[in-house]
Amino acid sequence: MSRKLVVLVIASAAAVSSVHGFSPFRPAASAPSAASSAQADEAVTAFAKRYPKKAPPKRFFFESWGVPARDVDGTEIKRATSESRGRAIFDIDEKQQRSTFAALAEVYGEDSALQMIRDAPGVLAFRPENFGPTFRAWSGIFGEEETRGMVARNPNLLAVTEADAAESNEQTMQFSYILSATRPIGPYINFFILVLLLLPAAEQITGIPIRAQLLGEVFYKIPTLPPDTVFGS
Repeated sequence: MSRKLVVLVIASAAAVSSVHGFSPFRPAASAPSAASSAQADEAVTAFAKRYPKKAPPKRFFFESWGVPARDVDGTEIKRATSESRGRAIFDIDEKQQRSTFAALAEVYGEDSALQMIRDAPGVLAFRPENFGPTFRAWSGIFGEEETRGMVARNPNLLAVTEADAAESNEQTMQFSYILSATRPIGPYINFFILVLLLLPAAEQITGIPIRAQLLGEVFYKIPTLPPDTVFGS
């Protein structure tokens, strides 16, 4: 799969994925400047609404049965706590959320950053240290204003690294328009777009013409009636 396709796939997956351990997510580092309190408050509220905190799952009483206290070399065996077992990529505290929003606002402006969080609250769980480098990489390809518009239309592009951003092309820009236009429809259209993006790579890996077979199933295997069939008789 080419790096240019990887950029689109990562951005699409970020739009629909909440899989534990997805690498673009990490607790936010401290930002060099702070965003306005009102806008940061709204961003944090949007994140909490989309990803409400859940109580960690309780351990069953029998889970520790048969587990020794120490390994054969004498080191203590650490058991997963309920907190660590229930922690997911969006389990970040409010301080980290505000820090990430401040970093985003410094690069794209507070108003634009807030709208991005409204559209994609999960951005607050992305790596803030990537915001500046990816912006510079895209600006070198598309220009600064075009980059601001592209990321505003598809905030999930903020999940990619600087190296992937440097491999972007006109498809990345076009895809931002597609996501912006389909956002009111809901998340399922984004998943469908992701599947369509992955089909060429799947065909290349397997050697199976998946799209041709699907079209054949739809258009060429529909039962036909005899030409002399009369309706309404």
